Amino acid sequence: VKVDLKAGEVTGLIPSPAGSNVWGGGYWNGQIYLTAGDHLFIMDPATGTLIRRLPLEAAVYGTLVFSGGMAYHAARVGNPWSGSQVLQFDAATFKLLRKSEVLPESGASDRLIVSPDGSKLYTTYGQIGQNAHFVILDAATLAVRKAIDIPSDFSQGGAGSGASDFDVANRLLYMGGFNSIYKINLDSDQIVGQLNVRDALKAAGKPNGDGGTALNGIWLSPAKDLLMVVSSDFSTM
Repeated sequence: VKVDLKAGEVTGLIPSPAGSNVWGGGYWNGQIYLTAGDHLFIMDPATGTLIRRLPLEAAVYGTLVFSGGMAYHAARVGNPWSGSQVLQFDAATFKLLRKSEVLPESGASDRLIVSPDGSKLYTTYGQIGQNAHFVILDAATLAVRKAIDIPSDFSQGGAGSGASDFDVANRLLYMGGFNSIYKINLDSDQIVGQLNVRDALKAAGKPNGDGGTALNGIWLSPAKDLLMVVSSDFSTM
């Protein structure tokens, strides 16, 4: 779907090159990348035409994140799903370059965040209601640099959906979890604070408000003094 962001209107549709088999993708270098398992479709967003179709050495079902000439994807491992693994592709050829070690336990794909300088990847994973795991990987080698357990229960904490925003001047990453936003220091890779959506609702005089589930959107204001979040079921904004 093509949308005029100023008018908030749909201006056109781009036909899917793989019908209903498109599972995700990304945008890089002025082109749209659509994933369909073991194939990748590269599209011109202006005309909606197919530029290239490439086979993939490892299946991709979800979001691609681009940085430094590389494309990354958090892939599910096992059947039934038993873990996640980060894949690194050359963004120009989509040759598979590396795979990370398997991160145990299930956790949704599409949870990769790239640091502003492109040197690190952040991801969270874990079961609902149990402690989540926050992992930092080296973007070049995919080696795990640090892993932190996040105390979680059915009301807060937990793994997120990849929603995030950066305050580079103050060296902070704001990363969404389950009803929670984690404040992470970009230099020490430590969680230095946690904001709870339900606390904000109570402060706004809505003690019975529901914080929703995982947070699908996190945006800092230009002055970095306000934070807007949207829950995945859109019950809270």
